Amino acid sequence: MGKYLPAHDLGTSGNKATLFSTEGQLIASCTYNYDVYYSNNNWAEQNPNDWWQAVIATTKTLIKNINPKDILAISFSGQMMGCVCVMKICVLLII
Repeated sequence: MGKYLPAHDLGTSGNKATLFSTEGQLIASCTYNYDVYYSNNNWAEQNPNDWWQAVIATTKTLIKNINPKDILAISFSGQMMGCVCVMKICVLLII
């Protein structure tokens, strides 16, 4: 049974995703493109939810023929000059 390493490159035009074996063999690759929004002549924006959907879609494609339990780690790289502000909200429910 082999082990696998998926990698995601969230670039300016789309998510380029690959799946490698631990021996370095390319098992699968795919790309999911997303939009760039130009709201001002000097601004270019993207929706982080588009990035997340791209990761979900490409991951499903990459691992469709393998057992997800055989994934050892996942690698991510991001576009230069990209900033995503993340806010985590935790809600505690006492029953």
